[in-house]
Amino acid sequence: MVKVIEEVYCPMMGKVVDVGYCNELQMIADKAVKPMPEEAHLTASDFAVCKECPKRYDLSAE
Repeated sequence: MVKVIEEVYCPMMGKVVDVGYCNELQMIADKAVKPMPEEAHLTASDFAVCKECPKRYDLSAE
């Protein structure tokens, strides 16, 4: 049986986030979409953490 992953730990945010929000943060890091006001405080170095996160490719990665 397949395990459905709904939340993941985000090292950039330092907390568990919904998979949809994780994907949104990845798109912001890739400059595919503009950040919302909630993400305005995040810097390029924060998004560098996102770009190195193994969950970008495998949500079950540690």
